[in-house]
Formats: sequence, C-alpha cells, structure tokens
Amino acid sequence: MLLSLSGNPDEKYYIIHVAGTNGKGSTSAMLEQALLNAGLKTGLYTSPHLHSYRERIRVNNQLISEERFSEETEKLRILIEKNQNLFEENPTEFEFLTIMAANYFAEEKVDVVIFETGLGGRLDSTNALKTKLSIISNIGIDHKEILGDTIELIAKEKAGIIHNKGKVVLGIQEHPLAKKVILEKIKKENADFIDAEEINFQILPEEKGLQRIYIDKLKREVFLNLQGEHQIDNMLSVIAALEFLEKDLSLDRNAFIEGLSKVIWPGRLELLDYYGREILIDGAHNPQGARKLKKYLDSKYPDRKIIFLLGILDDKDKEGILKEVYSKAAEIVISKPEGTRNSEWNKLPLEYELKGNIIFIENTEGALLKSLEISSKEDLILSFGSFYFISKVREIIKNSL
Repeated sequence: MLLSLSGNPDEKYYIIHVAGTNGKGSTSAMLEQALLNAGLKTGLYTSPHLHSYRERIRVNNQLISEERFSEETEKLRILIEKNQNLFEENPTEFEFLTIMAANYFAEEKVDVVIFETGLGGRLDSTNALKTKLSIISNIGIDHKEILGDTIELIAKEKAGIIHNKGKVVLGIQEHPLAKKVILEKIKKENADFIDAEEINFQILPEEKGLQRIYIDKLKREVFLNLQGEHQIDNMLSVIAALEFLEKDLSLDRNAFIEGLSKVIWPGRLELLDYYGREILIDGAHNPQGARKLKKYLDSKYPDRKIIFLLGILDDKDKEGILKEVYSKAAEIVISKPEGTRNSEWNKLPLEYELKGNIIFIENTEGALLKSLEISSKEDLILSFGSFYFISKVREIIKNSL
C-alpha cells in the first residue's frame, strides 16, 4: 500500500535483496563497493547501525545527510497522514524506514540498490520490493522467538525472498539442511540460481594486509579487504552474483572485482589501537558467529594472550557463544550492552559463573579501562557481542584519538 502511494519507487532501479543469519551485511557491503567501483551509482540499505541511524541509508557509500533524512521522514509522514483511512494500522518503524529509503534512492536516481533484510525474509518489509536478484548468505540459529527454533524453520523464513522465476545466489551454507530447504524453494519457484559453493578457489598468502584468493572461473586473483575465512565465503556469493549482474547491468568486470580490495565494513574483525593496546572488535553475537571468530583467532593469534571484553543481550545464546570461544580467553570482562534487552547482562550459565577469570563491570567505559588494566601491550583485547555494545566500545576508542 505505502509503496504504491509513493509511486512504486522500487521499480526505478535494479534491486539486489540479501538475507541470511551471518554475513548478509558484509556481503551487502562488498556488493556496494564492487558495483560502485564498476561505475554504477549505488544505494545501500542495511541494519543495524553502529553509531548513527543514517548509516542504514547510503548512496555511493555516503550516508544520507541529516537534512535529507528529516525531509524524507516528513514527506512520508504527511503521505501517511493524508491516507490514514487506507491503513488498518500505522507502519512499523522498519516499514517506514524501508519505504523512506526506497523513495530517497529513486530521487537520487541510483542504478542499483542492495537491500538487506531486517529480520528473516518472508515477512520482512524489504520483501515487498520488486527484486531482480536474491542472495541468501549463511543461515544459523538466531532470533528463535520470531523465526523458529530449528534450522529448517529459519531457512524457510529466509528463503521467502525467493520469488517465481527469479534469480538467486545460494551462499555457502554451514548446515546441509538449510541448503536443502533453500534448494526446495528455488525448485518450487522455478528460479534460476548459482551455487557459490561450486566456485573453485585457492587461498594464497596475504599481500599488504589483504586476503588473496585465486578464483578458477575468473582465471585471476582477487584481493579482499575484510579479514577472516568466512569473508571469503561471503565474497564467493558476490563473485557468483557477478554472473547475473554482467548480463543485467552495464559494468566493468575487472573494476567490479578490484572493488573488493577497497571494502570497509566497521565492527567486523576491525583492529584498533587504544592507549598502546591492540583491540579487535567484532559483531559475533550468536554461536555460529562465535565459531567463525574462534577460527580466525586460531589462525591469526594462535599463541597470543587474549582478554575478552564482552556484552551480550538477554535474548542471545550466551552459553552457545561462550562454548565456542571460551578456550581462547585468558580473562573475561563482561559489561552491560546499551538497549532494552539487557537486564540479565551479568547472568551466565552456572558452569561459567564458577570460573575464576570473569569480571563484571556494568559501565562500558569502566569495563574497557579494566581490560587495559589487566592486560599488557603484548596482549590482544577482543571486544565482541551485541552491536549495541561494540558500537559503544568503538565510539569510546574513536573519541580518544
């Protein structure tokens, strides 16, 4: 309803729709930079944000200005008010923001927009948009109270972004059942698809801090400016998408690929300096993300003493997260994430509460200072968990520079 009242702005540009549990944000960021580097005017709609709500809406990698954000908000508010009789209930905040972003992208005359789902896929407000290409990244257990408590149920929700005779990139799946569910949906919708898992590649030694990967089908090396082997999985989805995008859009293949060396995506294995300490920040907030994080720590810092600085929301699987990464922690400082779902920030499964290396400090800045106090310059401080938490840690560090 709101889309049609707005003049169907989503029909004015090419839409790539990205869903998944882990990796959808990174995949979206890679697509944006690759397409921008290939000469296209890009839009990106993503969530959550780290520091500013405006991070969710970007054109050519530039945040929407405060002035335009206010203008677009007011225009849409007036439109809804004038047509109030047509709505059974007011749009949710996310629905409002999705349409507002769609309008803004149309006004900016972008060529292509990457829309990341907010939650799930089938019932997500972004699924009302006319999508040209759907990408489903790795699926795991998260948001069980909304999406279901099994991989099968969650995969069905995510696969809801696959439409009749559409184009689909199937990202690399950790769980075979998730892949099975997605393939069934692809078959049901008679969709054209590319499986990123079928792309052959070799990981080569890093060069100047960039991951270096040889892609057989491209007959060339690809450089990636995001760390962790899991980001290679996400990159393979982008390479798979290129096969569709080359047919649908006018773009420079080499420039597209070279754009991957320029991707910046804060809060994902991001290394910062804070008073002479190296602090690694990552948004791992579920067991699957924690497992990827541990794999990275094992490969990058096998013998280094690591201090955890951790903040997890109440509705996340604290036990599952700790089970995946606890073995890497010399000491753990746990703090209270900002937000509303944080009343049990200092409650852990009993087996962890009995361990002697966990310190609870409610204030984030105090927790960060404590991690400095109990570490040496040779140690690594790892801050991870809720985006609400790592955004605050990152803000404190950035404001100190």
